[in-house]
Amino acid sequence: RFEDNTLLDFCPIVRSYQAPLWDEQNSANRQYAQLLSQWLTRRAFQGDIAIYTYYRKYAWRSLPILLPGLIVQEVRHYKGQGVNGMGMYSEPADWLTFEVSHYAFAKAIFKQTPTCYCATTRGIASARPPNPCSNTCTSLRV
Repeated sequence: RFEDNTLLDFCPIVRSYQAPLWDEQNSANRQYAQLLSQWLTRRAFQGDIAIYTYYRKYAWRSLPILLPGLIVQEVRHYKGQGVNGMGMYSEPADWLTFEVSHYAFAKAIFKQTPTCYCATTRGIASARPPNPCSNTCTSLRV
């Protein structure tokens, strides 16, 4: 039995980012989704449950893999499931590359709808399409 003041930090470190964590069709995420669901039943654990995410992974070698739509979708889902906190991995060396992901994450955890900021050949442009954030910014009109 865990103490009531214990925080569980759930980290699906080798998950797929091609689909939300709970998508049963994605075999890479299936086990993580099942494990998180078991923790959230609160049978063995009554403390706070947080998600530690890698929406920015070192393995991507600073390539601009931007996931604002997935981030917003997952944050809303996690909150609805009873998750009490979230954290996102970051590094100072490539902050600008992942600024869109950090922005979407920060806005979503405070219940705000982010505006997607997408890098274009003309710089950083703001876009407000009918679907505010797709899984990647390549589908946004800027």
